[in-house]
Amino acid sequence: VNAVGDMYYGDFANDKRCGTGTYLWENGDVYEGQWENNMHNGYGCYKWDNGDKYDGNWLANMKHGNGVFTGGNGDVFEGEFSYDKKKSGVYKYSDGIIYEGTWKNDKRHGHGKYVVSKTNFYEGGYREDMRHGVGKYVYEDGAVYEGEWVNNLRHGNGKYTWPTGNSFSGKFDSNNM
Repeated sequence: VNAVGDMYYGDFANDKRCGTGTYLWENGDVYEGQWENNMHNGYGCYKWDNGDKYDGNWLANMKHGNGVFTGGNGDVFEGEFSYDKKKSGVYKYSDGIIYEGTWKNDKRHGHGKYVVSKTNFYEGGYREDMRHGVGKYVYEDGAVYEGEWVNNLRHGNGKYTWPTGNSFSGKFDSNNM
């Protein structure tokens, strides 16, 4: 027990938390797992008092390697973390939407697939959480756009096909044909 009421139960080496142990913060947070040099290092589970939970690998108190983050709001991310940020994996939003792909600085970035439903999804490039680069969007009504995107807008060369089968191929400018 320290001066602020936090408690640690577990192994020590050279007066530092090292090995396996459980740390209970006065605010209700709990970490149970491996320690090295007073830091979460190796495999462990951290539960925040707000309902968030991370179960996976740690490096110097940061989520690093494979793990599962479950938000108190019901969102779940399973995949790879790099220095406390999502790197690649599957994010299941509490409303049923699923994103599978790569991340940068906790934003969708690189290639991914964003699925609202079986008939409403996007697969392609992302930059800073926005559709960017080349991708295909299948709309709920059956329309399909395949082509270039810039900052979530159809922009550049592309093909839009209406549910009737009619289509337009050519240049798009900020979603306009």
